[in-house]
Amino acid sequence: MCFDQLRWTVSPGGKESAHWRRDVLQQLDFVRSDSEWQGYLHELYRAHDAICQLTFDKQDEMRRSSSTRNLGPHEIAIADKYDDKISAAQATLTSAVARESELRKRFADKPIANSFAMTQGSRMQGGFCLQSKVIFLP
Repeated sequence: MCFDQLRWTVSPGGKESAHWRRDVLQQLDFVRSDSEWQGYLHELYRAHDAICQLTFDKQDEMRRSSSTRNLGPHEIAIADKYDDKISAAQATLTSAVARESELRKRFADKPIANSFAMTQGSRMQGGFCLQSKVIFLP
């Protein structure tokens, strides 16, 4: 699906060369082989993952501390501790996101590569938080 979406980048009017697939693949490989860009994507992933993990840790600690219906000094201390950590992790993510357009300039003369890099960046920025549960079967 991604491949076909990028096809329109090659020929917005629908007139592509006979070798459009090869053109798309070459530019995708160009992005995939760029170690600085790939490192940036890992940086985005790690920054987003840190926010997710801190959010899960905060929820777990709040659940273990006492009733979730009452907010006392202990619960406020837990919330404050994690809110500060989450704010710091968010600042790291924001800093990384700010660097994307500068890093993506290397793909500016290759429209497919640029579109693919933009797609990768937005997927990493959007991220998702999944807390996996381990289930032990007898």
